[in-house]
Amino acid sequence: MLIIPAIDLRQGKVVNLRQGKVNEETAYSDNPIEIADQWIEEGATRLHIVDLDGAFKGSPFNGQIVKRIKNKYPDIEIQLGGGVRTKDDILNYLQVGVDFLILGTKAVTALDFLDEICRQFPGKIMLGLDALGGKVATHGWEEITKIDAHVLASKAAKLGVVAIIFTDIASDGMMQGLNLQATRDLAEKVSVPIIASGGVRDLSDIEALGMINQNLDSALGGVILGRSLYEKTLTVSEAIKKSTKMVSKNGMLILALYKKTKLCNLWKIEKYIYKSSPKVIQNFIKNLFIFLFKLAMILKRKNFSNYINDYKTKRGMDFYHDVHDWLGGYPYESISIEEISKIMDKFGYKMIRSFQVKKQIGFFGTGCDEYVFKLKK
Repeated sequence: MLIIPAIDLRQGKVVNLRQGKVNEETAYSDNPIEIADQWIEEGATRLHIVDLDGAFKGSPFNGQIVKRIKNKYPDIEIQLGGGVRTKDDILNYLQVGVDFLILGTKAVTALDFLDEICRQFPGKIMLGLDALGGKVATHGWEEITKIDAHVLASKAAKLGVVAIIFTDIASDGMMQGLNLQATRDLAEKVSVPIIASGGVRDLSDIEALGMINQNLDSALGGVILGRSLYEKTLTVSEAIKKSTKMVSKNGMLILALYKKTKLCNLWKIEKYIYKSSPKVIQNFIKNLFIFLFKLAMILKRKNFSNYINDYKTKRGMDFYHDVHDWLGGYPYESISIEEISKIMDKFGYKMIRSFQVKKQIGFFGTGCDEYVFKLKK
């Protein structure tokens, strides 16, 4: 379960709003970069950034600050929400390196748009589900709809969001504890990870989430920390240390990550070009890839038709759709066994087993290595 510090931006400052109310704002810093420095130094590997101006205005406002943070910390994941309403907004943020875009109001008012975006940017779109009394809130929490939160969550999960960030507005910024029951109820109803948000006060909330996580069929994806960090009732390092203890004594943590090869940097360029190009260019690149793939199979005296027929059974998806996903899967990162071992060691895990794909140049892409970790005793 990820520990994710929040950086809420309003007029260039880091702030916190109690229950989303502008007239109950607390300003913590006029230097968002220094705040990012602090959380990353304490061990954060992902930041939750909210463009509050964007949420109220309906379009991105603090994009330059986000860009500066990502440029300084390219290896730190950023999930960003607030004012993301159009395809251009999403493209612009992906181009500066934002890893995940959070759709809230737009997802509620236009499910067909959410469907389209999830298809175009697989693995990059999250649903920002803000609720008051079980009903979905929109437009910077200024409007409360009649839509049940769990109904919207179920629809979004089916459309392909990678995670759902659930905020209980009544708890947010109050430091009176998470709405654990609502979080659990939602996690039990959907098939994608839930990221809990709103009301974390201290380590007891992290521990409570850990207990819920161990009893769920689908894992919680993480927890977002805001006022508790800024008011110093909780630190990032404390929360991370606590979360690493949530793996049961004999439990395991399993990761599947792209194998680093000599051509990974070239693939990153290709993926950026592909996802930024019009459909006619995408089709050209895709057809060229398939042609070269067929040619390679012929040279190896393998039957391409048999390969295609067996592909869906083995992989669970259509070959041609998979090619499209691979060519356009940007942002894209890869890692070596040495690098992942070092990172996990930092969090108190040791590798007990790995399943590595065959060493390769990576001309037709890179497979995923799989790693099994256990907590150190």
